[in-house]
Amino acid sequence: MIKRKRINRIAKFFEKIKLKRPNTIDRVVFAIIFVVFVFYSLSLLYPYVWAIIASLKGVNEYFENPFGLPAKPLFSNYVKALSGMSFNGYGFLSLTFNSIWWSSGTVFISTFCVSIFAYTMAKYNFVGKKILSGINMFLILVPIMGSMPAAYRLYNIYKIINTPLMLLTSIGGFGMTYLILQSFYMNLSWSYAEAAYVDGANDFTIYFKIMLPMSIPPIAATVLMGFIGHWNDYMTPLLYMTSFPTLASGLYSYRLLSVDRFGTYPTYLAGIVVSMLPILILYSLFHKTIMENMLGGGLKE
Repeated sequence: MIKRKRINRIAKFFEKIKLKRPNTIDRVVFAIIFVVFVFYSLSLLYPYVWAIIASLKGVNEYFENPFGLPAKPLFSNYVKALSGMSFNGYGFLSLTFNSIWWSSGTVFISTFCVSIFAYTMAKYNFVGKKILSGINMFLILVPIMGSMPAAYRLYNIYKIINTPLMLLTSIGGFGMTYLILQSFYMNLSWSYAEAAYVDGANDFTIYFKIMLPMSIPPIAATVLMGFIGHWNDYMTPLLYMTSFPTLASGLYSYRLLSVDRFGTYPTYLAGIVVSMLPILILYSLFHKTIMENMLGGGLKE
């Protein structure tokens, strides 16, 4: 009944107003904005298209005609990238494996901890809550380079550098993910918890069986973006995990040691294109579902 009343109100509203046709100025402004966004979209796609085209060229053709189409596509560059590229004793497949366990483990640990912290900050009042919120904003504003020396010294003291224990450094509750999840939990009705309290549930049951399943859409979105960020991060493995290079750090180091010396840029770009495929596939499969689920949730009338 409530939805029908709203629909009737909306229908009456549109009956009262008279929609006017756009004038010439509106059309010109729309055309200009459309053209600007088209060029902006093309500027974002151009680097990817250029990398794919350049990866199909020979070394001489790459330097002679860097922006043209290849005379004869050389798909053998991809075979060379998968079989010949290596860094610190790790081949391309080993680098990919390191990227998978590093990105997956880091995102899982950090998202789980941040979700619990954000839920606690959003739904409970306790001493020091405002102080923790201020610390979070301070850490967001501090540049990464500003905290790097202290972090490196701390990791060195506990002797976790160059070990898989570096995954433990992702334990924490601050950052942009915290702000996203906190805003979601703040807008999530507490009536669910009140009904569970009546049935005898405790705080842990309410979170893990009620609140956490309903927060899957924003958590999935943050996990996806976090996985992409850690997959492309080359600085952290380069500084703290030289014995476990990932695709990002391995390709970066391979370029400095080999590509710049011998000029094998087509093979290097082929490796770059292959390293992008998991991210592109992951994003293309899940971005629509995540955006649709982000609009759901809450109590139904």
